[in-house]
Amino acid sequence: MAQITVTFDSFEDMKEFAEKFLGTEKVPVNLGEKEVPAQTQSIPVTPVAPVTPITPVQSAPVTPVAQPAPATLVQTTPAEQTVPVTPAQPAMSTVPTTERTYSLDELANAAMTLMDKGMQNQLQELLASYGVEALPALPREMYGNFATALRGMGANI
Repeated sequence: MAQITVTFDSFEDMKEFAEKFLGTEKVPVNLGEKEVPAQTQSIPVTPVAPVTPITPVQSAPVTPVAQPAPATLVQTTPAEQTVPVTPAQPAMSTVPTTERTYSLDELANAAMTLMDKGMQNQLQELLASYGVEALPALPREMYGNFATALRGMGANI
């Protein structure tokens, strides 16, 4: 874009420039020896088409048209044989439904380890609580309870 700057020394200079620029200058015309003021001079005028005011055109509201979604390519593979998966049950601690049976030898070995630790008196008290003086006299149905008592005293059975 070009820029032109014009500076005038007075209002008269500006007016004169404007008249020259617009073509409305009063220039004396020399007709031989006689000068005629510019007002009487005819200036050719180029006709301009009349300007018609522009009236705003109201357009109808535009409703956006939904575009179809782009197609996606799905690659398929041959069907694989699937095996239904059953969810694993949480591991539950199993409680034996049958009482473990102990032999007389197992009870005797556990009692011997306690005797080696110097616990003869506690073993005699335990036997007395079951109503017996020696291990072979202990009834077979009491073996499980006696093994639990030995375990409570520190035996590994």
